[in-house]
Amino acid sequence: MDRMGTTVDQPSLNYESDLAHDIPLLVEKDAVFSLGKEKEIEGKKAVGIEVDYKGKKTTFYIDRENYTVLEMVYKDLYFGEKYTKEMLEQRIRYGDYKQMDGVLFPARLEIYQEGKKFAELHYDEVVFNPEVALAKFDRPDQKLDLKYREELIN
Repeated sequence: MDRMGTTVDQPSLNYESDLAHDIPLLVEKDAVFSLGKEKEIEGKKAVGIEVDYKGKKTTFYIDRENYTVLEMVYKDLYFGEKYTKEMLEQRIRYGDYKQMDGVLFPARLEIYQEGKKFAELHYDEVVFNPEVALAKFDRPDQKLDLKYREELIN
């Protein structure tokens, strides 16, 4: 972001909170698992699996028929719109599972924050471990401009 003349406007806290709650928790050897509530998600019966890892709790709702993750729910600290740390509830709904590059992958993700839809992602194609030229990661040849957005506008 600095190379593009802007400063990062989302602190690392938000990324750290997202990473603390993710599907790999379901295979984390040091996590504590317990059975949660059952619920219906988009017409499918799902069982809740509560995962406690490093003091953070995440609930995964697993489809009873094909054992895919239908929904993930958790609360954690985020840097909110009021520019302060806030405890926010996140819910991610997974759907439209497809075989992509030999892996069953959710082609649709809906992200809810405090009950309101925050984002929706659709994937047409996913390639795991693609071959990418190292030149793509070269930094552009330009002088750093570390001004804040307000300084650039005025």
